This record gives sequence, C-alpha cells and structure tokens, in this order.
Amino acid sequence: MNAKTLSVEELAELERLMEAATPGRWKCIETKHPFSYGPQREQLKHHIERRIFTEWEHPQLQGCYPVVTCSTGLGMAQGQIWQFVSISEQDAALIVWLRNHAPALIAAAERDLEVRTAPGAQT
Repeated sequence: MNAKTLSVEELAELERLMEAATPGRWKCIETKHPFSYGPQREQLKHHIERRIFTEWEHPQLQGCYPVVTCSTGLGMAQGQIWQFVSISEQDAALIVWLRNHAPALIAAAERDLEVRTAPGAQT
C-alpha cells in the first residue's frame, strides 16, 4: 500500500470488511471507577474504562449493542481471575485495516477537499 493512494483491491477489501463488521455508527462510552491505593489512600483516583457500543439499540438487549467490551472470569488454575477484552473477529479486522490505511484515507480526503475548494470549483 502506498501511503498516498488506495488500490482498487484495497477499496474492495474495505467494503468487504465494512459489510462483515457490526453495522451502524459506533460510540465510545467512558466509565470512571474510583480507587485509592498506597501511601496516598486519602486521594481518590479513577480507573477509566472505555467500551465501544453501537449508537443503535438492540431490541433484546434494550440498549446499545457491545462492539468492544471487557469482562472478568475465573481461570481454571488456582481460581485465578482473568480479564478478557471481547471483540468479534470481523470488528477487530475492520479496526486494524482502518488504522493501517488511515494515511491513505486522509490523503484522499485532503485531495478531495483541494478539488472541491479550488478556485472555479463547482459546489
């Protein structure tokens, strides 16, 4: 991939990834969880949890559909607690592709903007 252009194949791959991923617009929800630790226990601090959900509500969930979430479970060995980040394979592939191709997407948008705002351009 050239950092300044996308090939026809790359655009087709993006369309395929978009079709396979969770549909609709997504949003990030932040939740602050208070904690205090160590010698400065009096000072309350916060862990920030960020999760990605759809903007649309799922009828069975009666809320937004989770795209990227975290859950906690007990491990098999010695009752160890495990943290899991949950994301579908399709959504993860889309996020990785978009990040890796962001320079070309930005360059394409900048070229489009230059064309649309050039002297004599039709609006």
